[in-house]
Amino acid sequence: MKSTERFQAITAIAVTIISLCALVVSIYQTKLLSAQQALSTKAEQAQLWPYLNITAQMSVGVNGYKSLALVAVNEGVGPAIIDEFSILFEGENIGLWINALEMAFGEEKASDLEAELALTTNNPLMKGQVIRAGEQIKLFSVEPLEPGGFAEGFELFTGDRQPTFKVVYRSVFDDKWQIESRMITLGEGPKPLQ
Repeated sequence: MKSTERFQAITAIAVTIISLCALVVSIYQTKLLSAQQALSTKAEQAQLWPYLNITAQMSVGVNGYKSLALVAVNEGVGPAIIDEFSILFEGENIGLWINALEMAFGEEKASDLEAELALTTNNPLMKGQVIRAGEQIKLFSVEPLEPGGFAEGFELFTGDRQPTFKVVYRSVFDDKWQIESRMITLGEGPKPLQ
């Protein structure tokens, strides 16, 4: 084998090795760019996430007595789409707030308390309902119609036997969260769901 042929063979092998190295680097760089793009997309989505918070608001009502309201507020920057809303009392899904009064005090006493307290319930959050960023929705309010009429019924919403409410909601990108809380002893805030 002549020195020229040997030189050409070595050059061909070197070029092949360099080409393979370039291919490996190119594949690795493509994977890095793809991962970076995925992180960037997730960061962009996070800028539009909703943050649903359920708060109890106490104020002086129209008749001058203390009133209590439960409000769902979207404190995030994107819309919250409701997937599930449930009201639990002693572990049982009760559906409506008045059912908590009936379970706690019996049907007859619940009727008296409902009349005494001016319990105003709005439609519960419904599957598919959208809460815009900054929007506030009153779930219900309680206001006594006479002085001292608040104590017994108010205890239901603030005492040990408080109803628990659970909301599962998602962003427009289908990231899901769940908030589970009680009336006054509010929960920890939304938890991501997988």
